[in-house]
Amino acid sequence: MRKALFALPLLAIGLLVVLAVWALVAPRNLKAPPSQLIGRSAPLITTLPMDGLPQAPAGDGMVQIINFWASYCVPCIHEHGQLVALGQDPDVHLTGITFNDQPDASIGFLTRYGNPFDQVIDDSTSGNAIAWGVNAIPTTFVVSASGDVIYRHDGAINPPELSKVQALVEQAKGL
Repeated sequence: MRKALFALPLLAIGLLVVLAVWALVAPRNLKAPPSQLIGRSAPLITTLPMDGLPQAPAGDGMVQIINFWASYCVPCIHEHGQLVALGQDPDVHLTGITFNDQPDASIGFLTRYGNPFDQVIDDSTSGNAIAWGVNAIPTTFVVSASGDVIYRHDGAINPPELSKVQALVEQAKGL
């Protein structure tokens, strides 16, 4: 009986170790679920442009790239060069929407790294992020010339992803 009582805690600890190892190595789907916005009209942007920055509204029939970002976001720094490249296309309107960021910090970020955006929107209330289904940053959307969301990318746009986004932008010009 004493041997059984002694073995019971060891058995419980062994079981916990097996469960912990299984939890660490079990396969997971870490890919974000598909956006419910794909193929639908883009949500309206409900807040005003940020004061102190140049603002150019999107022209009719322009492809739009909507990028949710923040000054405190390290991946946003890493993708900044790709946004600069996307902003070079004169047929594309690049809108940056800040995500829970202080306006002074956002302006400081753009002063330091350059402003690739045609328009910067302050979303301190998170109303736009909620409407677009954004739960982490950076998140980027491509909106066709007709106003439909055709693509969503969660995370930083890296150089290989930039080629994909540029191809989608070219495709979106005809939609």
